[in-house]
Amino acid sequence: MSITTAVVIAAVALIFVWALLSGGNLPSPYRSRVCQGKSWRHAFPGATKTEIRRFLACFTHAFAFSDNEKLKFSPHDQLLDIYRALYPHTWQADAMEFETLCDEVQKTYGVDLSHIWRQDMTLGQLFAYVGQSAK
Repeated sequence: MSITTAVVIAAVALIFVWALLSGGNLPSPYRSRVCQGKSWRHAFPGATKTEIRRFLACFTHAFAFSDNEKLKFSPHDQLLDIYRALYPHTWQADAMEFETLCDEVQKTYGVDLSHIWRQDMTLGQLFAYVGQSAK
């Protein structure tokens, strides 16, 4: 084995270990937050806690976050901001979170998100659309 091959294998191994250790953790802007349940109830007074938690569980599952941390997200959080906090470097490969989210929403609510996606979409806007479309 050449030195170049050994260096490449070591680099790939380090990247893999780093990804395993940092994967699944909330990005720092969200990690230290307190429960955002009041923000959700204020923004959507007609929604039940169960509906809000079900939606947030769908989101956290798609982004591979712990279900225990779902209420750290606010209805005002932009999806792309969460994604960029998770992948701050453009060279980082993602885990297809948005594609997984579209699949999860389709499976859970029977709603196709492909035609409503906007770069500035918030979790609250997505929740409102899903709730309205699923009825």
